[in-house]
Amino acid sequence: MNVGRALRKARNKRKLRQGIVAEGAGITQTYLSQLENNLKAPSLEVLSKLASYFGVPLSILLFESIDDKDITANRLRTFKNIQPLISRLLNDEFNI
Repeated sequence: MNVGRALRKARNKRKLRQGIVAEGAGITQTYLSQLENNLKAPSLEVLSKLASYFGVPLSILLFESIDDKDITANRLRTFKNIQPLISRLLNDEFNI
């Protein structure tokens, strides 16, 4: 899982600075930076707060965090085929 990539993508899509997002989610800017750089693993509570701040369901934030290494070899081709389509739908609906 690459939660940092998903968080950074959601923040950048909204053209927000880390400090603004961190304040809105009730965490520090330093902690958000560590999350975005995958230096720390967030709790579900923190992820839920960030998802809420971005106005997206937690499950969508988690989907955007999936890496190829999270998928079993026999399902990787299918994932690579559907992932771009799903990501486009999510971008259209949730701006993520």
